[in-house]
Amino acid sequence: MEQLSKLTLQFNDTILLDHSRVARLKTQLNRDFEASFVETKRSILATTSKIPWWVFILLLVLGWNEFLAIISSPLYLFLFLLTICAIAAIRVLRLETLVSGLWKRSIEFAIANVTEKTKHEKAN
Repeated sequence: MEQLSKLTLQFNDTILLDHSRVARLKTQLNRDFEASFVETKRSILATTSKIPWWVFILLLVLGWNEFLAIISSPLYLFLFLLTICAIAAIRVLRLETLVSGLWKRSIEFAIANVTEKTKHEKAN
């Protein structure tokens, strides 16, 4: 313990870097950060792919009968329009986090009820 106290250094009066060096390091760090940011942004933009035009045609051809079922049935059409309006209202009012939290709690509640009932049925 005595040897450790002898080795202790005090840095109260020691200046490691002067102000000009600190300023140069700050500007260099900012330049490096900005360059890294720009490079990352470019790589993200370069790797983002667009959906080919033929995929939309394929979706239209393969989903044509479902589209006709929705259009021809008043009940399906009403439910489809109601769903679209609800999604639009949630997006416009920025309620995504609230709705996702409600869905999460609802699913957790349903899972808890199902597991409780299965345990109760197994006990009987």
